[in-house]
Amino acid sequence: MKDQPRNPNEVHFIFYKAKGSFTDKVIRLASGRWRKGKFVFATYSHVEYVINKVSDDTYVCISASKRDGNKIRSKRIHIKEGHWDHVVLTGDYQKATLYALSQAGRSYSTLGAVLSITPWKKLFWKELFCSHFIGNIANKAGLYVPDPHTLTPDELERSIQANNKGVILKKDAA
Repeated sequence: MKDQPRNPNEVHFIFYKAKGSFTDKVIRLASGRWRKGKFVFATYSHVEYVINKVSDDTYVCISASKRDGNKIRSKRIHIKEGHWDHVVLTGDYQKATLYALSQAGRSYSTLGAVLSITPWKKLFWKELFCSHFIGNIANKAGLYVPDPHTLTPDELERSIQANNKGVILKKDAA
């Protein structure tokens, strides 16, 4: 099936929220937070940038992934209902995509991902993990995501919502 045309003034991110693997559960635990005296697991364990929509439930995406070769990679993802949240924003698709594709093959930073939940999170900002990479893509698109190298997927989603008022076109569950 041929990729569907897209709006050059939109950028599309998908945040993984399904139960997933043991690793996803650990990520949600580690990046959870205290709210109103109660510990709450993080909602998201991973984030992808959508390059193209192939069909209603299949996208070509790019992200930094430990489980897909320990690098920045692009791949087709079949979106299962209830597993992903979509965030579509006004932004420069061409600049974002050129940056994203220029990083393909770069190594994944396990240490950066682990340190993103510690006080030492700013020490390894040159290496990329999923939320750091996607935050950089958002910034290249003309959005504002401060210090993406310090963010978990949950924090990235909250930062996008808080710092880009008026540009969020859609946030819904798939």
